Amino acid sequence: MDLRALLMMGLMATATVAAQGQAATEQLSKQLFELKVERAGDRVMLVDLHTLDRSYGYFTEPDEELNGRYYGVLLTENAQPLAYFRIPRMVAILCRDHVEDGKLSGGCEYQGTDGEYSINAPYFAEARFLDIFDETGVQLGRLDIAGFRSGD
Repeated sequence: MDLRALLMMGLMATATVAAQGQAATEQLSKQLFELKVERAGDRVMLVDLHTLDRSYGYFTEPDEELNGRYYGVLLTENAQPLAYFRIPRMVAILCRDHVEDGKLSGGCEYQGTDGEYSINAPYFAEARFLDIFDETGVQLGRLDIAGFRSGD
């Protein structure tokens, strides 16, 4: 094998590795789903859903940006992924501050995970399910959003 062939093979291998290491590009939807969900223990239930004319960021494939964060995945009727996106942590933390004798004090304490949360998701007309994952990648629930779609 001549030197040019070896160099070309090396450049092609380098380009392949670089492409595999690149993070997915974030896309923007033109609309979004605004969901209200309730978390009770290990269950997550859909309470309400609306569609808004605002853009929302998402990825078309899993991205390292989602590692260590709560995230959602919108799926079609056949469970094909449409979008991966960040969602807020679904934990309640209560913070209090007070001033006594001119000194500020207080702090925050963990209150648990039960409660109602707002989640935004990119809008896809063909979306049927929303899977919700915690920061460790454990699935918290699958919500069937199709039943709420008539109220868009």
